[in-house]
Amino acid sequence: MATLLDRFEEQKMKKTKGKPCTICGEPIVLVPSAAERARKDVTGKPAQYFINLFDQHSECTVKKRSEEAVANMRRYRETGEGMII
Repeated sequence: MATLLDRFEEQKMKKTKGKPCTICGEPIVLVPSAAERARKDVTGKPAQYFINLFDQHSECTVKKRSEEAVANMRRYRETGEGMII
């Protein structure tokens, strides 16, 4: 019997791949798919809207922000320049 995670992975692999991530270049796979999102959407937006809405993986975004924050803190420590938030 397949576990919930196994079924999720199977569904994920069946979904069509969207445009590439602007950070890593790998295709973005929407789960649920853009077509499913468009069917459920009450505003009538087309599937292409949902494809264009997501241009980065969440993991890539978090990693990039973390790296930028660390670089900013190092620059501030070394030069006294930069903004600490």
